[in-house]
Amino acid sequence: MFGKKKDNSLTPSGAAAVQACKESSLIAQDCFIEGTLQSDGDVRIDGRVTGAIRVAGNLTLHNTAHVNADIYAKNVKISGELHGNIRAEELAELTATACVFGDIATGALKIERGARFVGASLGQYIAPALEGGGSPALERETPANLEI
Repeated sequence: MFGKKKDNSLTPSGAAAVQACKESSLIAQDCFIEGTLQSDGDVRIDGRVTGAIRVAGNLTLHNTAHVNADIYAKNVKISGELHGNIRAEELAELTATACVFGDIATGALKIERGARFVGASLGQYIAPALEGGGSPALERETPANLEI
């Protein structure tokens, strides 16, 4: 009103805002999912999941998450509790509040001081190529040498 220009630089606009919303999913703290959770984008879990999780992008388990599932994703960051195996194409990260009971196969593993990990680090996970050029993170079969 008095000649000052409004700064909109921090507000996503139009297509960028829609694109950001389309690529991320949140499972809230009060939610419970049983079955297979599958996404082509990024997923953050604050609630409870039982079954299997297949994410083409990044998967984050918040410190309130309680998950009983095998995980397949590009990158995985665990701050909550996981009972299941992790298959991460690039990076699996366990923060100081993480509690993981299962095996991990990944390109790189980062474990912060204070994290609890009961399982084995199986080395690098090489995702199988999919017919038709699909995402390896969504592959339904695991390599024979990495049985779950």
